[in-house]
Amino acid sequence: MIVYSTVLTLESKCNLDTPLQLAANWLSKGMHSEITADSLKETDTRIAANRHRLETWIADGEFPVLFSFRYTHPDTRVGGREWVTEFGLEQASADSEIRCTLLLQVNDISPRVEAPIFVTQPRLIGQIYNRCPVSSQTVGQRQNRLSLTDSASFLENVNRLDRRHPIVVLSPLLEGGYLIPPAELSAALVGLGELYVIPDGEDTYELERRCGRENIAWRGAVNILRPPRNVRNDAVIRYRRLYAADLESLGSQVGPKKSEVLSEIVHSSNVAASRAHVSPLAVARVSESRDRKRELERRLHDSQRLGEESALLSFLQHAYNEHEEEIARLEAALDAAELTRAEQDDGLRALEYSNKSLTEALAGVHQRSRGIDYETDVRDALREVCGANPTPTQSLLALTALYPERVTILETGWKSAQESTSFNKGGEAFRLLRLLVTSYWDMLKSGGGDSGARSVFGSSFASTESETVKKNKRAKQLRTFLYEGEAVEMMAHLKIGVKDSVTETIRIHFLWDPERELIVIGHCGRHLDHR
Repeated sequence: MIVYSTVLTLESKCNLDTPLQLAANWLSKGMHSEITADSLKETDTRIAANRHRLETWIADGEFPVLFSFRYTHPDTRVGGREWVTEFGLEQASADSEIRCTLLLQVNDISPRVEAPIFVTQPRLIGQIYNRCPVSSQTVGQRQNRLSLTDSASFLENVNRLDRRHPIVVLSPLLEGGYLIPPAELSAALVGLGELYVIPDGEDTYELERRCGRENIAWRGAVNILRPPRNVRNDAVIRYRRLYAADLESLGSQVGPKKSEVLSEIVHSSNVAASRAHVSPLAVARVSESRDRKRELERRLHDSQRLGEESALLSFLQHAYNEHEEEIARLEAALDAAELTRAEQDDGLRALEYSNKSLTEALAGVHQRSRGIDYETDVRDALREVCGANPTPTQSLLALTALYPERVTILETGWKSAQESTSFNKGGEAFRLLRLLVTSYWDMLKSGGGDSGARSVFGSSFASTESETVKKNKRAKQLRTFLYEGEAVEMMAHLKIGVKDSVTETIRIHFLWDPERELIVIGHCGRHLDHR
């Protein structure tokens, strides 16, 4: 399995000996024996104690010059696990830039090796970045500021169709500071992606309005914007937001949080980076190709010296060309297969994420904390819905049983519904709830807004609350609910009745989560106070 893969572009003034010497120093520490840069400039295999193995390949004598090594060693802490580091260098001409690549893999002897894998930047990459002049083509060399004044340029960069790297947005905590120090995260992203840091005290609500909710982060969260896909000349961008609660659950140390962010990034970047890798196989092919070419030239020289016909040379040259064409064809097929695998992997990950959302929705229905008998209560709820007089709790149970992938009910939603058991217009409430997760959900998923909600709900829908509510601290708190570890306001609501009566009036407060494509219901009960 590929754990980490990256490409650095070094300036032409960088001598190949510099990264080679850094690699030799790094290998010497790992193998506990002296490795010199000169010893790496040959095709060789050496084995050290404790199953450490170093293999080197080189194709020199003409440009392009290529070098690669593979270093294999067991994991000292996890039995049955082996780490493989491949490192490569390529320079096309004496005055061209140098491509420097690294690919880190892990091999487990069986599925019973269950220890987690933490993604970190290999030390060799950091050493090369700090000691060698790096070209401007290498992504992630500085951290960018994302304030209101930077929003336009940020959005332009996000939507560039030629962007081939992820963008990471780091937001400050509500009380100030960051869960991952920006400097540490920036250093870890060299060769992988760009970092944008939202300053302390920035108005993230206004940033959301200008840049779009899907593009930013808030309250300590980290948002990862993947490279865009060109769909009819329009940038379609997938994103993954890691909330502060998710990162804090990893512990107080910065390392696991940084590893979590890196694992999300390399999941989508490893395939592309590995295809650009100067691998041992690639170097060996070039070396073998040059050997065959030299052999053909020798035969040509011999045939000319002996006065033979050129038929032999033509035959050999033709065979050589066919061989090269076959190699090119196989490499193209391999690239296509890797791309297909990456797309299938993305699809599998999306299905896994959807399944997780569905599981969470069903978990909310089970209501373990209140001991609800799921099968019995859902059966009763569906019977009451069919009879047109369900209680609010029965309506929510029926809703989550019928549309588990479209709706989730917060604890406050269930509690408020139970407190409104005497509500006597259950049929009308379920009708609105069903429209919420069918017609209204379809409209939002297709990109529509609240402007079309009136055609779905009529006068029973309100996209927001009055200014009286918005300006009253207590009233706002009553309409603020805990979702995914964050306090979120739910001003949009459905309404039946106007009296201050639990039997005749109900309010259903909700929000739309575009990332998970879910209707989130935070309240389904009495009319909340305005003051």
